Amino acid sequence: MNDNKRFFQASELKQWLLETSQAALDNGSLQSLSTELFTLSGTLSGAIPFEVRKLSSLRKKPSHKFAKNTGKNPFLPYEQALYICHLQAGHVVLLNKFNVVDHHLLVVTPEFEAQETLLGEKEFHAILQVMGSFPMLAFYNSGMEAGASQPHRHFQAFPQPATLPVDAALKRISQNPERLPALPFPNLTVDIAGKTAEQVYKLYLSMISQLNPGKPAGQHPAPYNLLMTDHWMMMIPRTRDRYQGISVNALGFAGLIMVKNDEQLDTVQSLGGNRLLAEVCT
Repeated sequence: MNDNKRFFQASELKQWLLETSQAALDNGSLQSLSTELFTLSGTLSGAIPFEVRKLSSLRKKPSHKFAKNTGKNPFLPYEQALYICHLQAGHVVLLNKFNVVDHHLLVVTPEFEAQETLLGEKEFHAILQVMGSFPMLAFYNSGMEAGASQPHRHFQAFPQPATLPVDAALKRISQNPERLPALPFPNLTVDIAGKTAEQVYKLYLSMISQLNPGKPAGQHPAPYNLLMTDHWMMMIPRTRDRYQGISVNALGFAGLIMVKNDEQLDTVQSLGGNRLLAEVCT
């Protein structure tokens, strides 16, 4: 565990991120996954085509099953080489050890909390504080069926791309959670621009209630993905983590898909992105 805590400063986060990333690359602690980028014919709601990344080589990334069954936790204690800072809410900001996108952050609870349990208001204070440093795309995978790879609660974020395949569907977003019918999968989407963490948390609870009708907002909601920028938040209910072998996490619903090999690339090209996303929600 890192005994030399440094606390979050919005003006310093980007520089800390760059410095920590370079040092972790140099000493081998950061094990970036090399990929080839493809565009998938067909678009998400009339936006730019899906982006598909195919892994060039597989690393030994711990699976959710491995972590849960053996009791090993990659976040406790965390690797000092991946440490960026602490947040006032108590969370730790770390580099994602097995990153695909540069400067991929994790915002991790300081003690073990289960990934599939209901998020607390403190999580929204933490992630929105980090996102206030520079534009980011943040996401959360709640439960194995939603593509969670570790059982310890963590938000993820990385610098927001200039464009996302989902962008065209997000031109007119309500101040209250509503389904965007242009998207080929069930969703609730809401405008969060300028809202406080408390307000965003209340919207999150409303979305959980809407996706779990007739069920109290208890500690174990049905599996879902959450996507956030500083302008919008989207929640997607999930029924399974993959279709025809293609695993989908929250990023899939932004139009960013990962495949492991040529066979999976062929499969997703044959299916099309819209069908793949619809199938993991039904």
